[in-house]
Amino acid sequence: MQHGHVVPELELASLAKQARLQAGVTQVEAAQQLDVTQASISHAENSPERYLTSLRLAMISKFSGGYEAVGPFYVVKQKDDKLADIFF
Repeated sequence: MQHGHVVPELELASLAKQARLQAGVTQVEAAQQLDVTQASISHAENSPERYLTSLRLAMISKFSGGYEAVGPFYVVKQKDDKLADIFF
């Protein structure tokens, strides 16, 4: 089993762009293949503060040549004893 790397969500934008560029695909072509606008591709790549995680994950999966991004991951920890029985 191969292990991946934990990547902060804000870093997905640059990985999506890198995957597209390495695949030799333009923003317009990527938009056509993913059924979104070219502006959406541009925002996904260049505006990491925008919430476009699903599009970034689709770009990484489609254009990276065999990689996928799996997540998000959250740590659930007890902060109040009263809630402990509800979850576990």
